Amino acid sequence: MQWLPDSGPKIDFEIHSETTPRAVGDPDVLLPIEGLRNLGMFTVSPCSGSIAPCGQQKITVQCLAGQEGACEEQLYIDITGRDPRDNPLGIPFTLTAESCLPALVEDVMSIFEEYPICSSTDLSHKLQSVKGKGLFISDKNKFIFNKVLVQQKAAAHFNIYNASSLPCDVVLSIQPLPGKDQSPIDVFKLHPVKMSIPGSSFAVATMTFTPPDKKKYSCTFKASLVIPKGSVKIKPQILTFTISGKGHVPQVTFVCPKARSNTGNSLLRFKRLQLGESEMLPLLVRNKGVIPVEFMLYLEDEHGAFFLKGRDSTLERFCTEDVEEDSAENENKSSENPFLLLHPGQSTKFDVIFEPTLAQRLEGRICVVMKDKHSKKSPVKLVGEGHKDEFALDGLEEDTQERDAKSILKKNIID
Repeated sequence: MQWLPDSGPKIDFEIHSETTPRAVGDPDVLLPIEGLRNLGMFTVSPCSGSIAPCGQQKITVQCLAGQEGACEEQLYIDITGRDPRDNPLGIPFTLTAESCLPALVEDVMSIFEEYPICSSTDLSHKLQSVKGKGLFISDKNKFIFNKVLVQQKAAAHFNIYNASSLPCDVVLSIQPLPGKDQSPIDVFKLHPVKMSIPGSSFAVATMTFTPPDKKKYSCTFKASLVIPKGSVKIKPQILTFTISGKGHVPQVTFVCPKARSNTGNSLLRFKRLQLGESEMLPLLVRNKGVIPVEFMLYLEDEHGAFFLKGRDSTLERFCTEDVEEDSAENENKSSENPFLLLHPGQSTKFDVIFEPTLAQRLEGRICVVMKDKHSKKSPVKLVGEGHKDEFALDGLEEDTQERDAKSILKKNIID
């Protein structure tokens, strides 16, 4: 504030509060020009003096925030020769200020706004039903990356809110769990590592998780409030919670057939058939994992004796080609087949048809291709045999039937 008197003799002034007696014109109590007066969290200087004609005097008010809260002080400026009937205490001025401490919002609903929040009692149900890539467990103070494929990156976003009207700086960090072995935490990445948040606003911290395998990984997330130098001594506020996650791989299983080959692969064995006849056997595929699986089946068959046909038309597909695929083009056709989507626990059926083209043992295999290039599944082996015999005995074991057929044929020739 500045005072500029009119032309004429100099004037004396004094600044005082309501509880301070006026002393204008009293040389014994008039403060010097450099005098100070403390009023609450305010310091006024000078608080008295003289101003020459056409001169001016700057009054400085400093505010030093003390306790948190609002402060209001009433000042009065008294001038010599002023009509005392006009504001008997002096010309009033009101000083107001509000002091506040920097703080971060600790409400988990705000921090994890994008994610479901649950307790450990219903965690298993939530892990199965949640569609996103994460959830927060309130009673464990833990964020979990959920259903992340091995060697794929998942990102989570945390809101860091400024609870005060003052801007603040926050330092972000991730550390190994206290008291645990120094397990590698480089599977987690945090950005940014420092943020400036305007008053009553927020900023977003991004954490990425890239699991290299199916192990469980954990770390501690910290958001530390930076207290400016020279501020009131307060304990720095730190937001802390645990982050964990593990890698998953697609788990496609052949429920049917149950038979296995010598190498442990699933085996579909067809009956011995006359040329021109055919047999159809079921192939049941199930997703036994916790993540949706995108997969594709295709045939490898040198002699074109096996055929694969899908039954379930309700599965989500990722191209316009039909599921049915014969072996004529085998592996070269794999890029034309559709990827099918199986949700956790979901099954789908296929029909595998054998129609022998040669009078000999015939083999093929059904290969599985995962959209996740890091996942592999052993193929299903297909075995069948065609013959040109004029008659055949059904219902016998393959080796016995073949032996009997040769014996009968030999007897007929002898007769």
